[in-house]
Amino acid sequence: MVHDVLRIVNHGDITTKQMAEITVEVNLYSKRMIDTKGIIKGIAFQTDILVLNAVLEAARAVKQSSAFVVECSEVRSVA
Repeated sequence: MVHDVLRIVNHGDITTKQMAEITVEVNLYSKRMIDTKGIIKGIAFQTDILVLNAVLEAARAVKQSSAFVVECSEVRSVA
């Protein structure tokens, strides 16, 4: 009977140690996930800025293109 109790207590001790180790690992993975999330958010922010810049450049190109069309039609009418 005492032997059975000691076996159960020993098993509980081993299980508690394993749970503590797993908790440490989960904590490490959580920190890595937070770091990865920060990196992804940084990349997303930079991508948003690049998209905004591309939109502005496209708008400038359209404006310059329409100005060029006006100039071409003026040259045509003069010719």
